[in-house]
Parts: sequence; C-alpha cells; structure tokens
Amino acid sequence: MGKKQTRRAWFSHSKPDIKKVMWLQEYLPKDFPAARIMAFEYNSRWLYEADFQGLEEHASALLDALVEQRQDSFSRPILFIGHSYGGLVVKQALVLSHKFETEGTNDRKWIASAESGIIFLGTPHQGSNYGMIALVLSFIYRPLGGNYTQVLRLLSDGERLVQLDNEFKEVLSRGATKRTICFYETKGQAWTWAFGPLVTRLSARFGLSPEVAMECNHNEMSKFSERDERYEKFIGKLKPVYTSLAIPVANEAVTNELRKKLSVRIISGSAYSSTEIERCNVVAREPILKRVVDWAHDTTQEKVCWMTGMAGKGKSTIAYTLCERLKDDGILGASFFCSTTEDETHNMRHLIPTIAYALSENSQRMADALLRALEGKDVGDMNLRDTFTTLISSPASVSESPFRGQTRIVVLDGFDQVKDRERVEAILSLIFEHADRVALRFFISSRPLSDRFENAPQLKPFDLDKYPEEEVRGHIKLYVQQRLRELANRLGDQGKGWPTEQQVEAVVDRASPLFIYAATVCSYIGEAKNKDQIKRRLQAVVDKAPVKGSPGLATDKLYALYAQITKAAGKESNDINSVLGVIIVARDHLSIQSIASLLFPNDGEEGEKRISAALSALRSVLSVPNDENEGVRVIHTSFPDFLTDPTRSGETYYLNPSECHRQLATNCLSLMEEMLNKDEIEGLQDPYSPMDKVKEQVYIPGALEYSCVHWISHVVEAYDLKPESAKELEEAVTSFFEVRVLRWLVHMSVLGKLSHAAASLRKLELHSICKSSEGKHGGQKAHVAVTFCRRGLSSSNILLGFDANTKEIGYCKTIS
Repeated sequence: MGKKQTRRAWFSHSKPDIKKVMWLQEYLPKDFPAARIMAFEYNSRWLYEADFQGLEEHASALLDALVEQRQDSFSRPILFIGHSYGGLVVKQALVLSHKFETEGTNDRKWIASAESGIIFLGTPHQGSNYGMIALVLSFIYRPLGGNYTQVLRLLSDGERLVQLDNEFKEVLSRGATKRTICFYETKGQAWTWAFGPLVTRLSARFGLSPEVAMECNHNEMSKFSERDERYEKFIGKLKPVYTSLAIPVANEAVTNELRKKLSVRIISGSAYSSTEIERCNVVAREPILKRVVDWAHDTTQEKVCWMTGMAGKGKSTIAYTLCERLKDDGILGASFFCSTTEDETHNMRHLIPTIAYALSENSQRMADALLRALEGKDVGDMNLRDTFTTLISSPASVSESPFRGQTRIVVLDGFDQVKDRERVEAILSLIFEHADRVALRFFISSRPLSDRFENAPQLKPFDLDKYPEEEVRGHIKLYVQQRLRELANRLGDQGKGWPTEQQVEAVVDRASPLFIYAATVCSYIGEAKNKDQIKRRLQAVVDKAPVKGSPGLATDKLYALYAQITKAAGKESNDINSVLGVIIVARDHLSIQSIASLLFPNDGEEGEKRISAALSALRSVLSVPNDENEGVRVIHTSFPDFLTDPTRSGETYYLNPSECHRQLATNCLSLMEEMLNKDEIEGLQDPYSPMDKVKEQVYIPGALEYSCVHWISHVVEAYDLKPESAKELEEAVTSFFEVRVLRWLVHMSVLGKLSHAAASLRKLELHSICKSSEGKHGGQKAHVAVTFCRRGLSSSNILLGFDANTKEIGYCKTIS
C-alpha cells in the first residue's frame, strides 16, 4: 500500500481515547526477535481499478519487492500476513511465482518454492452472500477508498475468485509447505450494519485451513492498539506457524548418521510423546500452567525453572501438558521422562545423547553442528562432562545459533525416581554451569532432591508445596466438581441432587493438597459396576477415617484411600496380590496376555479372564488399556510406595519387593524352560540370513520376549530371601545354564538384544547365586556364557545359529 494506506491499514483507530499503535513495529518484533518484518506498499485508492487486472499488478510488484529484500537468502522462510484484499494479493503473487518456477525464468520463481506460512485476516476466499449488492455498494462507497470497495467489487466476481482459489491450491500441491490460517470477523461495519460482517466464516473458508473468529469488524481486523486478549489470540495462532518455518528440520540422511553414532545410547521411550502419563485437567491447573508457560515464552527470565513438590501434587501431568503446549507453540526442544517401570530411563549415561538427538531432529543447524562435534570421537569413551560439552554445550551454543536466534525448552521429569543420585546431581550441575552458554532453557519437575542447588545461578524455583493452600484447594474443587458432574450425567434421573455440596467438600478436604487423591477417588467411584455402587462408593470414601500416621501428613489420606481400594478389590478377586506383584516390579508394561502367560502358563484364555477380573477392580490405580496388546501400568508411583510399605498396606496387601522379583524371575525361567525349544526356531531356514529376514521368520511371543530380556534383572533384585526361596531360585538358574543358555542367546540375537544380554550376564556373574555355584556345572556355564558374549556377540548383526539337520545350537557367524 502507499504509505498513507499502510498507516491506515495497520495503525490502530484514530480515536482520541485510543493510543495510535503501529503494531508491526511496536509489538511484533518483541514476539519474533529473529524475524525481519516488511510492510508491502501498493496503491489502493483508485477503487474503480480494484479488479483482477489490478490484483495481478500488485502481486507482480510484491514479488519484485520480495526478490530485492531476499538477495542474501532465497531459501529463507516467509510468513505472509494479508489483510482483506492483501490476502488475495499474496495468493496471486504465489500463483505468478509458481508460473515463473515452471518456466524457470528470473528470481521471482524462488518465492513460491520457499517454505512459507500465510495468515489471512478477513480475506474473502469464497466471495460473499452480498452478491450483486456488493457491486452497487462499491460505487456508492467509492469516496471511502481503501480496502472496503476493492473487496466489495471482488465479492461480485465469484467465478474469478474460484479460479484464483484453484490456481493457488495447485501451488500448494506442488510447492514447498504452505501453512495457512484464516481469520474472519464477527461484527459488521457501521456502514454495512444491515448486512452483517463483510467476510464471514463461510467467506473466509479456504481448503482445510483452520478458521478463527475475531471479535471485531473488518476494519479492526488488522489493528491492535494494545496487547489485549484479541492480540494474544492472534499471536497465539501465529507463533506455531512461525516457529515451524523458522528452523528447517534436519534431513533424513543427517539424522540417520546421528542415530548410527548415538543409537546404543538413545533411549527411545523417554520423550513425553512415548509416555503414558495423562495430561492434567487444564481448567483446574490453568493458573499453574500459565505461570510455567509465561516463563517459557519470556526469555528475559532465568534459564532453569525447577518445579518441586511432594508426591501426588501433579508434577508429571503438569510437565506432560507443558510439553504439549510448547510443541504447539513450536519451542519444545526435547523432553525426558524418568519412569518407574522403564529401566532404561533411569540410565543417566544415556540422558545427554538422547536429549542431543531429540534437539537435532528438529533443527538442521543443530544436527550439522552435532555431527561436526562428534567427528573422530566415540561417545562411549567420554566422561560425563565431555559428553555434555560435546553433545549439548558446543552444538547448542549461543554462538552456533542452532535455532536462528531463538531458544528451545528442554523438559526433564522424575529425576527423584533415579537411584543414581550422584550422577543426577552431576548432570544438574552441568546444566547450571552451561546455562548461559547454550540456546536452551530447562524445565525440571521432581520431588526436592537436595539443598545443593538452592542458590544456583539462573534458577527460578517453583515449589508446589508453597503454593497458597486455598488456591490449591480451589483448583482441586474445580476438578472434583467436573468429574462428579460427569458421573451425575451417567446416573440420569438418579443423578439429580447428587453429589451433595457436603459430599464434594468432604472429598476436597481429604484430597487437598494432593491432586492424585482427587483423581484416584473420582476414578474409583467412576469404575463402579452400577449406579447404586457409584453412590455407595462416594459415601464410603466420605465416611472412611484415614489410617494412622504422622499428624498432618498429606500422604496418609492418600494411603487410606489405597487401603480402601485394595480391600474392595480383594473381595472381587483372589488374584490381586499375584497380579500386583508382577505389575509393580515389572521392567516394562506387560499386557494382560503376557501377565497371564507368566502367572498361569497352562490356563490359556481362562488365565487371561482371571487377570482381567483382578484388574477390573483396580482401574482407579492402574491404567488398563482396551487393546489387549498394550501394557498395564501403575498410574502413580505412590501406589507401589503404599504396597511395599508394611506400615501402610498392612499384612494382607503388603508386597515384599525382593520376594516379588524372586517370584517373577522364577516365572520367567519356567516360561523359558517351556518355550525355548527347537520348535520355536525351526522356522529359521537359513541361520545366516540378514537380521530383518530373521525377524520375519521367527515369532517370539510377548511374555517370552519379556522373560528373555529381563529375567536376570529380577534375579539380581531378589535378595534377603528365605533359605528355601533362595535355594529354589539358585536351582532354577543353574538348570537354565545347563540346558537353555544357548537357546536363550539365539532369541536375544533375533531380538537385537545381545549387548543387553552381555551386560546382564556381567551383573549376574557378580550375584551371590553365581558365586555360590562356583565349581558347579551351572557356575561354569555362566562363566562360559559371559566370555562368549564378550567375544563379539554384543553386535546386533551377529546371529547364533543352529544346524537344520542336527538341530544342534552353539555356533555363530558375523553377518555382513
């Protein structure tokens, strides 16, 4: 537009009580400091020229202006913001550029091929219901000038709008990615009050682009006098588009090369998207989420935000929901969630490579810098400090600018669950030490670890335990009311007047300050089998007195609830303890079928029914998937804490972890004794086939796979056993090495887990069972197996084989 028209289109109202603001200059640079902002000028005063011939002239001028401004980088992404007629100019410009690209003429061709996003503000893609009225109005209101009459004339030319729409869709189908959002107004202009909004939702609709309503009229659509709710709504939609364009994603060849260099040390199940943590209730936790999100977007604040709080405060669910928000906003760099049931996530040696790889996946610059940093180096030979410097500090340094002047957030959750506290604190020390040097900021959520970092530089502490009690209670009440209201709807007529205010208050009193209590009790009530039981369970929770414990200890109330749930479950199934014993010590989430195979290997479907019956009574504390192939998991770590503490769970439901490990180890060995036979691998016709073909030929059931991978882990964790239990386990291990060890190694080879087998055997070699078997055949077998693995079997491209004729196992060969 001409300078006069630029001011009129983008400046706020010229009313005496409203400050004039050119938000493109005053607001936008603060939200996008790394962006270059250009306002395109064109003459829109001559209304009678506002036809498609004029549109093409403006589009051609826009291309020339962009080429002139982009001489330094034709591949730099572009984000267009087009208001009204300007949105049509942008579409026409990209159509013209696409034609130049096809013909291979001049530099205008690069515009269409550049990665771009387009924000349409009140652009009439589909014309308008005004029809011919628009044509008449365009002459009546000619003296008004500006976009009004241009749009009105174009609205009457529906056929040409459709043609432009189709031509632009052709550009989208063949060019680089174009991310589009269409805003439309909800109010009419003063001079069109009888006809309503000029550009309605139907008029603004374009393909599958999201349509967003703005509470304003057509003229106000491109004007913001302050950073108010309307501006924040606009920016909230703009940021994800901007960030998705600003940093090119690493190409597949580079990420594949990085994966080769780091594969052994990347934990695939640690990212938030791989976890099964439930997102928090947004309504109830919005005040806390807003504080954390505001920190994430305000780069002037501290580099490390550490949220602490006792178990049950909802730290992990907040961290999970934060990851979703940050991903939508385009500033999530990486996430790492330590899980009680995923052993690998407790290996702090692998945390840094996992974070580095995740960062590189979303930034070509980061990936390139990481490859340069790794040149000629082996991560396995580095100490912790060198690993952090090489994989994080150097490639993600501010000077490298891997994110084009922006920062990315790394979310770390559950460090308090890691046993190796010394290594955790060493990693935290490195994070604080390098905080000022990297283009990263860190959000950490855990129970309090130590006082060591209280005065660390760049630390923003956020203690949930110090959050105002009344506010926490209010958040919990919102949550309880919402959940019980949903249950009341299920009750139909019986839900009238239920729950009472007294019942809601009683639940909130018991839950505060623990969100996990509120979530558990609502789930427990909701899992009732019928309407009457729903009511009875709520009343029972209200009436039940808490178990004895330290005065005022918040977790006492939670453990009292767990006692009530397990007692009720015990009345419905006799298998509760056996099933829970497997679930709380399992190294991975086991499916119902796998649990049944381990506990009741000879019962088939009947065993699965028994497991399902036991689990149905525990759905408030366990996540039981509908898919039979997915694993059952504990919802919160406080439940295993309750079960493994005899002072909390009592004699009936107490589970001794050591005994649970012993029982599961014995079950794994029994299952392998039964299933590791010749028939299991006879489908393998060529023992030296490439591994991908081997995996196609051999089927290993889930329970057998779990047993092969984790049996040693359970043996090692079984200590302080009764003499008869220790002897039983020792005999089972000795028998295994006498008969099944080579068959086991074949299966571990097929699973690509030989390096894991070697590491596990080293641990077993140091265990009392192997030591007590010295001189016995079992001890010799264990020693042979460990030596065998150390001589090269840690590579996944080596396969132990068997002779198809003699059916003898015991030789191996490297597969190229």
